[in-house]
Order: sequence, then structure tokens, then C-alpha cells
Amino acid sequence: MSLGLNGVRTQIKNTLSGVTGITGGGAMVHDYLRWTEGEADVKADFVTAGGQLHTWMISLNLSDFYRTQRYPSNHEQSVYAFDVSGLLASKDSAATEKPFAGNVDSVFRAFRADRKLGNTVIESGPLVGAEGGYRLFCGVLCHFVRLVLTVREQTEP
Repeated sequence: MSLGLNGVRTQIKNTLSGVTGITGGGAMVHDYLRWTEGEADVKADFVTAGGQLHTWMISLNLSDFYRTQRYPSNHEQSVYAFDVSGLLASKDSAATEKPFAGNVDSVFRAFRADRKLGNTVIESGPLVGAEGGYRLFCGVLCHFVRLVLTVREQTEP
């Protein structure tokens, strides 16, 4: 049975939410690209209980977000591409680059360990690093990474 786009997105969020350094660190994990309208929204949507901006978001990769493939056996598969983006407020005195790099490594490991997203898809990955560095986000200088995950699922018998 096909999960469809939203089901696949939920499975990606579940995997990402299971990464210890992310949810254990209080990061907010969102299954879509969030935008805010004020300081209260920023705090509610992106700031941990400890007061640090730390968030991960999942969105469709707009350059290659959906295609189908039909095989001679008359099976059809859908292929989705998602951006998995992470942000952590940069603080030099706390050497935040180190825990952020550790989080990114843990994300790669989590998706490598579960290529079938809980046995719900044919395959996912490999996760690919698309860009990284620093970004201003809501007026805060942040460590930033954008990873791309391709997921293939069976859509017809």
C-alpha cells in the first residue's frame, strides 16, 4: 500500500525526530518549511526550552520533487525528493559548530541505518549534503545545512 507524499514526509519526520542530538537537545522538528510573523512565533516554533534557536525542517526539493517510473511488469513507483534542513544558533563561546556537526553526522547515520523508513518504502537515500555554512535566520546567525533525501515507494501493484 502506498503511503503517498504526506505519509512519506511523516516517516522522514519520525526518523529525524529519533536522532538523539536533535530531539534530546530540544530542537523543533517540522514537517514543512516554517515561516513566522513575529518574535512570539519564533520562540514557539524554533527556540528550545533552553532558549537556543535549533530547528529542523522537511520540505519538497523544488528542483526534482516528484516523478514516476513504470516498469515492464506494469508496476509503478513514485520518487520524491525532500530537503532536510537544520539550523542551530551560532555561539562562538559555546563552540556550537561542534554539536551541530555531530547532529548532522547523526542524521546521516540515522537515515543510513533505516533505508526503508521503517519498512514503509522501497528505499530512501542516500542522504546527500547539498549546502552548508551560516545563515541569518530570524535575525540570528545560525549554522545551516541542507540535505537532500530521495525516497522511492510502490504506487501500483
